[in-house]
Amino acid sequence: MFIQSYEIPSHVNKAFETFLTDTHDLFIIVMTLDLNYEIYHIDLDSSCPYLVGPILRYSNNFVQNEPFVAFHVRGSSSKEKINLNKKLIIFILHGDKLWAWYTKKGLELIEDNVSDLKYGNDDDLYYKVDYPENQIAEFKYRSKIKRIQT
Repeated sequence: MFIQSYEIPSHVNKAFETFLTDTHDLFIIVMTLDLNYEIYHIDLDSSCPYLVGPILRYSNNFVQNEPFVAFHVRGSSSKEKINLNKKLIIFILHGDKLWAWYTKKGLELIEDNVSDLKYGNDDDLYYKVDYPENQIAEFKYRSKIKRIQT
């Protein structure tokens, strides 16, 4: 048995979660000592894989101090035999807010009242949205299941 280990930078307080794409890229989301989130990347197809990044860094204040819940990554197609020109996209759930990071656009809010992120494949992400409905001072919710196809 062989176990490979990767050093996480010393300014990192906690590694929250990893995500493995269909293109054999491993992404790690961490919280730093100065309360920033960072995402790192390891190309597992490389003959000598190593930690790269951060490829994305944003502050806890930017996501309104909402706690990290989950993330999903659509890997770049640049490593594929046929490059379909698919760019790297990262979806991040903080509290009940779904954010997306696009290579050229940056981080932007996609939707509120989101929960239950589910992986279909690199190109498909499913999630649930609860919409409040006010009916005579009693709040009820209507849920929808949504799919992002990238």
